[in-house]
Amino acid sequence: MKINIPIIKNVDLIVVGGSHAAINLAVAWKKNCGSVFVITPYAYFGEDTCAGLQLQQTPPELNLGENPTPNAIKKHYEEMLLEADIEFLYQSYPIRITQGQDSSFAGLLIANRSGFQIIAAKGVVDGTERALLADLAQLPRKPFRPGLRKIERIVLADAVPECDGLQTTALPCTYEYEEKMYRLYALSQEISFPDNSAATLARIEVKMRNRSFHPRVVCTPDQCNYQLQDGISISYTPDQHSPVFFAARHSLEEIRSILAALPAAKPVPVRVDAQSAVSETPEIVHLDPWFRYRSATPTLEFELNTFPAREEFEVLVVGGGTGGAPAAIAAGRSGARTLCLENGSALGGLCTLGRIGSYWFGNRVGFCQELDQGVTAMGPEPKYSAEHNKKDSEWKRQWLLQECSAGGVEVRFNHLVIAALKSGSQVCGVLTASPWGVQAIRAKVLIDATGNADLAAAAGAKLAAETIEPAVQGAGLPPIIPGKDYSNTDFTFIDDSDAWDATRAFVQARHKFSAHFDTGQILDTRERRRIVGDLTLQPQDFYANRQYDDTITVARSNFDTHGFIISPMFMLKPTDEEPHFANVPFRALLPQKLDNLLVTGLAVSAHRDCLPLIRMQADVHNQGYAAGLAAALAVQEKCTV
Repeated sequence: MKINIPIIKNVDLIVVGGSHAAINLAVAWKKNCGSVFVITPYAYFGEDTCAGLQLQQTPPELNLGENPTPNAIKKHYEEMLLEADIEFLYQSYPIRITQGQDSSFAGLLIANRSGFQIIAAKGVVDGTERALLADLAQLPRKPFRPGLRKIERIVLADAVPECDGLQTTALPCTYEYEEKMYRLYALSQEISFPDNSAATLARIEVKMRNRSFHPRVVCTPDQCNYQLQDGISISYTPDQHSPVFFAARHSLEEIRSILAALPAAKPVPVRVDAQSAVSETPEIVHLDPWFRYRSATPTLEFELNTFPAREEFEVLVVGGGTGGAPAAIAAGRSGARTLCLENGSALGGLCTLGRIGSYWFGNRVGFCQELDQGVTAMGPEPKYSAEHNKKDSEWKRQWLLQECSAGGVEVRFNHLVIAALKSGSQVCGVLTASPWGVQAIRAKVLIDATGNADLAAAAGAKLAAETIEPAVQGAGLPPIIPGKDYSNTDFTFIDDSDAWDATRAFVQARHKFSAHFDTGQILDTRERRRIVGDLTLQPQDFYANRQYDDTITVARSNFDTHGFIISPMFMLKPTDEEPHFANVPFRALLPQKLDNLLVTGLAVSAHRDCLPLIRMQADVHNQGYAAGLAAALAVQEKCTV
């Protein structure tokens, strides 16, 4: 599919990645040379220290003391860029190099939850851990050598976390919260790395997480630490035809000497040669029309069918959150070869990463009951009983991961789905971006558990019309406080589909909660865009206790709106604080005119005033599990959904 991509910026230099060297180079460039724009796949800067909790390696020039917190480091880099008047964008991935008329470098094609954009530039600096631009620009790498490598996972705990088979090293950083002391510990061992593919690295990550779980751990990193030693080759030298620089190797003067002679970038449509074009079906599509600069910027045409699909699964779950992780567990237990792609760094979504670690209402039966009992049994001294509303966020995310592993589910973190694979009305797979590159993956049945209908929208699903109403429910981002599992906030409004608005929210939250250890990396939103399904739930359905022959979950809540309501029905019967049972039929998960795709969570087909009754965590757990069972059954019966 050919799409028109907006050119959102034209600058002298793009910086990809938020390492210490990259941020310093961006600030120096803006001060001494010209314009710059910064993007990173993460929801923060300082990933070289914060992503792996390597806080003991915080550069001393940041002046953050002996025990720097992730929040302080991230906030420091944000303030550096803001004070230098440098624009930046979080959770954005480089996808392709764009070229000028003479095939010279002319910028980057990037992707995020707002779709695809082009940033025109004379040159680019790679500040990523994996030298991501080396592959995009087809630059020489050092050869990867298979074998044993040390892998390390740094955790924060209130006691020494001794784990079988792992070496435990106490690190110097300590923190006190609510009269309790916590220390960083490095858990390490040697693991065989047969290759450096994204799939292999994801399996190693999951294996290390499972081995390093300890009940006294209160905070875990976004990723493990290891060295692949396969970065850019020492033989590579940038020049005017290849102005691709690396933050750890190239100085400001080297970059300036090359870019000074180059004219302003003028990208042309991305060329597709016979070798890169993918002609076979399914087609890669992105039919989501939303974009904030849609009518205000020039565009370039780009052919999406240049990414071959090299993997195939039976069930593919997009999103490993409140509904996605249970869906993956159900599909895996049912025998389907299942892949779960999670944009964040852990499973569980709002109830773990979002720190809403307590139930409000919800019908805590079925899979939810199994989950509650399993989480409580993760350690000898649980903070909460199985019947308690609260759950330990670290224990819960680990229980979900262990159950995925037990069911044979492959889990890959930090993977953002940016397009759909489609053949006629059938959704056949996804295009995903990660810190390890871009990849197309096929599947027989897919579950959109993004909570925002990201995959469904990309595949062309019809979306609910009343999303234009200003009566959106309140949102927030939580402070991360060691030992505390519940930090429910409601201080702003956030559009999940808008990468710029999300970036603004992350910056705002870090300043609002600057005194705390860290801030969340998932938007705690209560209302997002929704599909129009084979059946759309209405508020009167719940008051009338409407029955369906395809009910898959029975939810329970009151009208916990966190905002205004718009249905005229409430003029006849106002909302009250009493809880109601709400039947959710299977048809509400099925987007109209699309096959082999289920949609769960906040994105199901329902009037927006229905969401407070069906969005409770316990009910989304059960709904997701039911969706996973249905997907696996469809694979077994060889039928469409």
